[in-house]
Amino acid sequence: MFVRQLCWSGIGRRLLMGQRTIEAADAADCERGADTVRLGFYCNDEIAPHARCCRCALHEQTMTVTTFAEVA
Repeated sequence: MFVRQLCWSGIGRRLLMGQRTIEAADAADCERGADTVRLGFYCNDEIAPHARCCRCALHEQTMTVTTFAEVA
């Protein structure tokens, strides 16, 4: 059985966490099996007007993890 994990994170999270992003990746490793292959990258964050003040602001600093596994 193969398991692949795709992780992407906003660049704002990288800027906010600095070197601690390695800890976040390590935490994701604890949740996956030893045979899981992981691929990750940084992407742009969502920047859009806020509903109350109409000024543009950064809306997310998250990491998204998607896992694909073969079903027998």
